[in-house]
Parts: sequence; structure tokens; C-alpha cells
Amino acid sequence: MKQWTVLLLVMVLFVGSCQNSNSAKSTVHNGKVSDAQNEEELKSQAQLIVQFSSQALLGKLQKSIGEQGIAGAVDFCKLEADAITDSLSLAFGVDIKRISSKNRNPNNAPNSEEKKYLDQFESEGELALPILVKTEDRFTYFAPIRLAGGLCLNCHGKLDESMTLEQFEHIKEMYPEDKATGYSLGDLRGMWKITYN
Repeated sequence: MKQWTVLLLVMVLFVGSCQNSNSAKSTVHNGKVSDAQNEEELKSQAQLIVQFSSQALLGKLQKSIGEQGIAGAVDFCKLEADAITDSLSLAFGVDIKRISSKNRNPNNAPNSEEKKYLDQFESEGELALPILVKTEDRFTYFAPIRLAGGLCLNCHGKLDESMTLEQFEHIKEMYPEDKATGYSLGDLRGMWKITYN
């Protein structure tokens, strides 16, 4: 409960500061990027959005595991993860996506532009850093997602190493076209994409 209170407070302060500032240095006003933007400020803001989104999803995921086991985590991802990401997109005034070449959810498959950044993160390995890209009137922030903890391997790891046959079969039942297994700790799982319109 304490973790959710802190996260909610951070989100309220963050969104309030973004939408209520009238200064030329305001990072976002109603989801629009101003011409006086400081790109480092924008990167910092996008990183906060990624951190908040990660914590929101992880918190709900851990709750589902606590209540229903690993099968509950798979069910949560199938039924609720997109809705949470969509809600956070609205709250922050940006478009938030998680993308992977080895996607579980078909909505998270990359387009050709996104694939280029995934490939770059893959080739850079552990040295890969987030990227802020400006095109016309839009900024897009890409940040690598790495498997950082053993919890992730319960659903994204290797059969008979970190995943049981029962877990694997449940994933295949929920996601018949799943490509998101076979990972080890530290592997690139995908990337965050934060788009400012």
C-alpha cells in the first residue's frame, strides 16, 4: 500500500507540473512539445514515465502472483496490462508502448522503424542507452527493457530451467502465437517507446 501511495503522489506531482506550468521551459503542455524544449529535460521526464509505468505494472503483476500464482501473472498481462499502459498514457499526455521482436502480445510487435531501434539496442548489448529522436513536431524516446530479475524468468525463461511445463502450457493457451520465452537474466526483452505528439 505504501508503495502505491508514493507512486500515486509522484504521478500527481509529475502530471501537475507538466500540465500547469506556463514557463517557456515547461516540458509538456497538454501533450504538446514546445519549441523551447530542453532535450535533456525531456529525456529525464521520459525516464520517469518509464520508471513509473514499470513500477505500476510490476506492482500489479506481483499482486496477481501473490493471489493466483504464476498463472495469475499471465492472466493479468493478457487482461489488464494494456489497459494500465493506456491509462498511464492518458495521465501523462504521451503514448506509452512496450515493444519486442519476441512479442507475447501481438500489439507489441515492432514496425520497421521500431525494429531499427530494437536491433540497435541488441547490437550495443549492456552498453545500450536510451535514445531521444526528433522528427518534425514529435519527440520519441526509446529505452531498452532487460530481464533484470528472476521473477521475469517464470514467464519468459527457458522450459525446465526457470519455467515448468504447466506454466509454459498456460502461456501457450493464453497466447498461441507467443514468442517471448527462452530468455536469460540480462537479455534484451524489448523496449519502451514514449511518444510526445
